[in-house]
Parts: sequence; C-alpha cells; structure tokens
Amino acid sequence: MNRLAALTFVVLMLLCTTAHSAEKDFAVFSSGLELEEKVHLFEAMDRFREATELAPDNKGYLEHLAWLASNYGFTEEAAAAFTRLLPLVDTKENSYRGLAWNEKVLGRYDASLAAYRQVIPPPTPTSSYRASFDHISQVLHGENERKINALLASLAFTPGDVTLQKELFRTYVSQGELAKAVAVGQEVVRENPRDLPFRFDWARTLFWSGEKERAEKELRLLVDETGNSAYVWYELGKVQNAMGKREEAQQSLERSLAIYPQAALTRKELAEVLAVSGKGAEAVDIARSIEPKQNQVLTSQLAMARSYHFSGSLPEARNIYREILAAYPLNTDALWGMVETSVYTGRPGEAEHLIETWKTLPPDSRLAEQEKLLASFTSPRVSLMGDYYTNSGDFSRVNVGASVTLFNHETLWTPGYYFSSFHQSGFSTITRNGLFLEGERRLTDSVRVGARLGGNIYDNNHETMNGRLSLYLEPVKNVDMALNIERSDIIDTELPFRNAIYNYVVTIGAVGEAIQTWDYSLYAHATPLPNLDFSGKILYGDYSDGNDKYSLSLDTVYTLMRAPMLKVGYNYFYLDYRKPASVYREGSNAISSYYDPTNFEVHTIFAQFAQDLGANFRYGIEERLSYIPKAEGVANGLFGFLEFKLTERDLIRLDARYFTQNHGVSRTGDSGSFHAENVVLSYSHTF
Repeated sequence: MNRLAALTFVVLMLLCTTAHSAEKDFAVFSSGLELEEKVHLFEAMDRFREATELAPDNKGYLEHLAWLASNYGFTEEAAAAFTRLLPLVDTKENSYRGLAWNEKVLGRYDASLAAYRQVIPPPTPTSSYRASFDHISQVLHGENERKINALLASLAFTPGDVTLQKELFRTYVSQGELAKAVAVGQEVVRENPRDLPFRFDWARTLFWSGEKERAEKELRLLVDETGNSAYVWYELGKVQNAMGKREEAQQSLERSLAIYPQAALTRKELAEVLAVSGKGAEAVDIARSIEPKQNQVLTSQLAMARSYHFSGSLPEARNIYREILAAYPLNTDALWGMVETSVYTGRPGEAEHLIETWKTLPPDSRLAEQEKLLASFTSPRVSLMGDYYTNSGDFSRVNVGASVTLFNHETLWTPGYYFSSFHQSGFSTITRNGLFLEGERRLTDSVRVGARLGGNIYDNNHETMNGRLSLYLEPVKNVDMALNIERSDIIDTELPFRNAIYNYVVTIGAVGEAIQTWDYSLYAHATPLPNLDFSGKILYGDYSDGNDKYSLSLDTVYTLMRAPMLKVGYNYFYLDYRKPASVYREGSNAISSYYDPTNFEVHTIFAQFAQDLGANFRYGIEERLSYIPKAEGVANGLFGFLEFKLTERDLIRLDARYFTQNHGVSRTGDSGSFHAENVVLSYSHTF
C-alpha cells in the first residue's frame, strides 16, 4: 500500500469515529506520516504508537504501524501489531502473512506456520519445518512471478508510471532478485530524486545486493537531505559495521543516539560495534541501558548476549542465548551465537545438537559457517611438530613428534609420540622416545574431567611412567577453576612443543638423574568485566630426589582491541625450593639438576598483538619486560609467530622466542647474565 493510499484509507476510517477523537488522533497520525516522508522513522513510529493508543480500534492506524514496524526491523512490535489487527479486519490474508513472516524472523516457527496455514496450507499437516517453508516459498515465488509479469506488461504500455515502477521494485526485492530491483530503483531515483523514503529503501537494497560502497555513499547523502535523520544515521552505522569500518560505524551510531537517545535498535548495533572493537565494558553498559520493555525484549537480550560474545565473555553470552531460545526456540541469531559459544567453551556435543536442530529450518548461509567451525574442532586432526631450545648454559634440546586429535561422543582423545634429544657441553647426549594418550570429557555444563597417561624410554637405561588427572569446574558465572594431580619427569615442567623459554629446568642433570615429581596445583580464572581477566596458579611439587617446590603465578590481562588483537598485562611469579637441587655428575663434570632458588620473585609487564592479513595469514608479537627484585635484574622476552593456512584443511605455524636477562638470582647469591632461544614449527591437517 503506497503512502497516499494509506492516508486516504485512514481518512475514511476516521469518518467512522467521533469528531473530537478524530481530530486528536488524526493530527498525531498525520504528524507521523510527515516524519515518515522525511525518513525520521524512529520519531514516526512514536506518533503511530500514540495514534493507536488514542484510537485502539482504528484499523488504518494499526495496519500502518504493523507494516512499518515489519519493514524497518521492529519485529517484535510488528508481530504484536498484526495480532491486535486480526480481530479488527474482515479481510485477514495480508495480516496473517505479515504475522507469519515476523513470527518466523523471531524464531517462533509453530506460530508462523499457524498463521501461514490460514492463507497457504502446507503440503501435509505433519511436514517438517523445512518442507513446510519450502512449500510456502514456492507459493510466494509463484505469486511474485505472476505479479512481476503483470507489472512488466503494464509498464510496456506506460513506461514512465512511477507507481508501477515502485511496485515492481518492491516485488523484485520480495522475490530476492536484488540486481533487478537495484536497476529498477535506479530509474525511479533518477526521475524522482526528492522521494526520500524510496531513495532510502533503494540504498538498503544496494547493501543487500552486495554494493556496500554505493549504499554507504547514498546513505551519507540522505543524512543531509533528511535533516539528520536518526534512523538514516543508524542504517549508515550498520552498513559501515558490515564493511569493517568500526570507528566510522561507532561515530554514525553515536550521532543517531544523540538525535534519538532511546532507540533500542541503535543501542544494540552500537554495543556490538564496541564489543568487536575491544571496548567490552562500554558495550555491556550500552546493552544494559536498553529497557527490556514490551516489544523490545529480544532486542535487549540479543544486545547483551552479543556484547558478551564479541568481547570474549563466552559463558555469560551462552547463558543469555539460552534464555532467548527458551522464549524464541528457533531464533537463528540465538542459534548462531549458542553454537559458536558452545564450541569455544568446549561443548562440541551441545553445538552438534543445535546444528541438527538448525538443519530442520529453511536454509541459512550462517549454518554452513558454523558447521565448518564445529568441524574444525571435532574432525580428526593430525599434527606434526618440531622444536629446538638452547640457552647460554650450553644446554639444548630437540623434540620432534606427531599427534592425532579425535572427538567421539563428548570425549576428546589425543594420542601422540615424540622423540627428544638432550645435549649439554661436557656431558653425553641423552635421547628418549615417548608415547602419551590424553583425554577430556564434559560431565555437566560446569564440570569436565581430563587425564593424561604417558611413558618415556631413555637411552641411559631408565624408563618412566607419568600421568595427570584434572578436574575443571565453572562454579559461578565468569569463573573457572582447575584441580590437577600430575606425575611427570621434571625436564617436562613445560611439555615438549610448549613454551620452553619459561621452563626453569634447563640442564641435562634433570634427565641424567631421572628425577620425577608429583605436582599438585590449583588454577583459577575470572572475568569480572568483558575485557578484563584475572588468573592465578598455585603449585606444590614433591620431587623424587627429596626436594619440595612451591610456585605461584598471578596474571592480569586487559584487552584493548580484538580486531586486531591488542592486550596488555602484568604477571607476578614466585618460585621457592626447600633444599638445594641434587647434583648430576659424569666423569669430572658436575651440574645442578635444576634451577633451585629460594624466595625468587619476578614482576613482568607485557603487551601482545596479533592480526589477520587476509583470510589465510596471521601474525603476532609479544613483548615482555621483567624485573627481578632480589638481584635488581632486568629481563626481556620477545616472542613472535607466523601462521599460514595452506588450504582449508592445512595449517603451518612458526613460533620464535628470545629471552635475555642482565643478571639473576642463584640459591646462594646473584648469578650472571642469561639468554635462551626457542623455535617451534608445526603443521596440522584436518580431515
């Protein structure tokens, strides 16, 4: 229904009301129409709401409100308006169609099908969602095709008829033939440049058709020509966000809110932009400011969920997505978020179930992306690894190995093999072969268990068995913990292919003496704010040479940006041994089996940066500056990585680390300078 026809219809409806009431509500409604003509849609919606409150039985007011809400993203309000409208109108077909469409967008598919059945019965009453909506789409497609042919035939006789051209444009959009809609719309815009509502609809269609730059350009023009419409600023911000122009999107959305502060849609979009930009706390504040009043509850919930999601607070996001799905069982935005957060929080089984549910719905391009994400975590993966470590104490070690990652019914299995060679000047080289099997399984939403079993065979006539038991807990929101009991060779204080730079057991004596340890540790991590993380680990080690080890590590990390990723933080590390380390002797040479300080403390500040360059290349760098109070020593660590995706299934990564300190602490006093280097090369193939 075009705007002139709508106004005429409303006038006729008003004739049936009292003169006094008609004067007041018609004046309000007319002011809404004037605002709509200027594309001041937020303000126009306020007028139409007021008019329907003044005249709740006026079919014209309510119908106009319902379709405007449906066309411009006020989905909850549109569904409510169509529900109110149905008892008032004699011809109900269009109202049922409007209701059905909006219920589908909301994710209430049963309600949507119930409305569609009033006008388009499904093939059979028991058809699946996908089959039912495929049938409905075919019927609608046929109707649109016939309408398009009729409009083209009419335009052949009256080629300059703007009303017909606009109707053809809208029908092409409804049909999904966006390129044709853009072409027809361009002709209308050329002949009617002052038709601001149509130009706005054409700009939106440019964006939907993939012409983002043209859409942005047209919306920039419309901002001025509409007199700073808050809704046009909002739409411009959405387009810029989709183009990855985060700063410009933020500015546009803030301009929109400066004009119309209470817009829930704008606040939701701004919250998402802030979250993706690494401003998680601001994002959550904006999302929280949306009043969850009637007809914008879903908008408020999605804003909160996506703010937490995009700022890295995944458990909190999952809780809100779950609440949304309880009210809107098949809302695809919530399904998308629930799948992704389930995968990244170690719940692939739940993600798998959600994807199977999603597959019963009409096709959605995001489903394939989430299936690929799940596959990347659950498909069998073979990894080949090699690393080299050396330090200024003439100690070096080389590891090469392979592992296979398998996922089966909520359990992650990783068997693997490695070969290691340990060398230090003045001592015989020692080699070993190692086998291990790791497993992890989720028992409940907040409890996981893990285990590792391994065995090492050294060529200096000793063999060891080792293993680990872990209990992972998420006792309250934003907090996770891990309890570990581990038996290991102390040379593997940092396991092969991990960060050997910070392994303080870096002499061949640890291998020569065949020292093992029972380690008991507690780890805790909390995210009180979306961009702020606290973590800590306390550990007690019972060494087989009769010594005891105590260590404590505390971390504070603040995320400044997420794309590219930029984090800054502080680390406190404490290490203490009850007795001196045992000594390993070979011939006339002797060396301490491990680094054994007392009351050793290190304070470190660090910055981490990582960025994607295209779809296949990623790099990162980390700078760590440390202070050692006991020795008044200074240390510097510089890490970097390069990651290249050879194919969709093949990934190669290189990590390089360098560490140096001017002087440190030994058990009996200060020690000299020290430096170490570590390089890790890995390749993985996902089946």
